[in-house]
Amino acid sequence: EAFGELRDDEELGPADWVTVKKYITCLHDLGDEPEHPHDVSDKDDRMHTMNLRDIRVRLLNGVQAAYWGMLEEGRINQATANILMRSVDEAMDLVSRQPLCDWKGLQSSVQFPNYYRFLQMSKLPRK
Repeated sequence: EAFGELRDDEELGPADWVTVKKYITCLHDLGDEPEHPHDVSDKDDRMHTMNLRDIRVRLLNGVQAAYWGMLEEGRINQATANILMRSVDEAMDLVSRQPLCDWKGLQSSVQFPNYYRFLQMSKLPRK
């Protein structure tokens, strides 16, 4: 049993091991042939897509929670929090159709000083 020692672990012990085994498909039905853990058969493709969507939603929820934490700690103001939350909401709407990218929603709200462009274009002399 690959999970024997982990069941006694303080952090991982309470995990739902039936679900863990279900998601680690490379441990099932190995037989005599080696199987790559990232191979996805046609029947598993739909499940893979659903899992990817779920992971993206969880990540965005975590990002949104981090933004709330920053607001509560006073690290960002309400206007900034609104912009950031809106970008997460827009990414959430597109999560099943597009890769994660909230820059499209943020780009119009972020202004870089002109010297940033200069720094990107030119090479600074060595000291």
